[in-house]
Amino acid sequence: MRILKDLSLFTAQTATLRYIRKDSSMYDQLEPFPASVILKSETECARYALSCRYFCCNTIRDYFFQRRRNQNYLSMEVICDGGFYFRSGKCGFLAEAGDCVLLHSRRDNDLLHLPGESCRKYGLILQGNLLETLLKEFHLDQASVIHFRNLEEVCGILNRIGRWMKRKEARSYTELSGEIFKLLQLLAEAERLLPSLSRTERIRSWMSEHLDMRMGMAATAEKFGLPLSRMTRYFQEECGKSPYRFLEEARLEKAAELLRLSNLTVKEISERVGYCNPLYFSNMFAKRYGKSPKFYREMFSDSGIQQG
Repeated sequence: MRILKDLSLFTAQTATLRYIRKDSSMYDQLEPFPASVILKSETECARYALSCRYFCCNTIRDYFFQRRRNQNYLSMEVICDGGFYFRSGKCGFLAEAGDCVLLHSRRDNDLLHLPGESCRKYGLILQGNLLETLLKEFHLDQASVIHFRNLEEVCGILNRIGRWMKRKEARSYTELSGEIFKLLQLLAEAERLLPSLSRTERIRSWMSEHLDMRMGMAATAEKFGLPLSRMTRYFQEECGKSPYRFLEEARLEKAAELLRLSNLTVKEISERVGYCNPLYFSNMFAKRYGKSPKFYREMFSDSGIQQG
């Protein structure tokens, strides 16, 4: 999975309104892509603990775009080969082989495939009166992308889900619920096994590249598909500090570098590292380095290190 810094790839796409249902709407390209689709009644599925009302396994070779506004269901996309672009809320990413994408309800979600490399994937819409509870219990209610190490095992479960959806006998729903539960368990296990570094590294990199932005920790956690409490735990485990503390230190370290190596004014530097108030910036800098920005710069200038 690769995080996209620029979401214009999605906003530049156009699509035709397909339906408006309550508060949600879906826009799609005019020609649907060929897919093997299995459908079940939404009303019937709602009676069971876990069920699947939409299932498909298809290979996409051409252009495809779908825009879902305030999506009112949970959908799951498992990538087997190739890549597929997704936007969920404020986060965009390229999902690749082994990635499972969870597109949650009450969000704006975009799905995009560009011509070129083909993509083989499964798509599901899950339902059931226990689904929301299990997502929270398994800590999947905020997860966006989870990588499966054993894709073969996952595909086996997905194929069985497809087979049970085709059958009509009474026990088919019981078997279907069992396979969906196994799938959620595998997702939860994969989420737990993800090393902290794989999470914090992407977030730290993004923070370091956007030091001038005013960023709240809750909004940052949402951008990466994590509850704030879990993002904080990952940072504590990997970095030994909170995400806010990491950001504060990164800003001050960048400010120190600019004071040493540039001719920017203190006010300009404070703005470049995300401080709107130069006085507050000076106070924070002095707490970290024991000197005001002015004296810190003079110290290096006197030593002949200042450039320009």
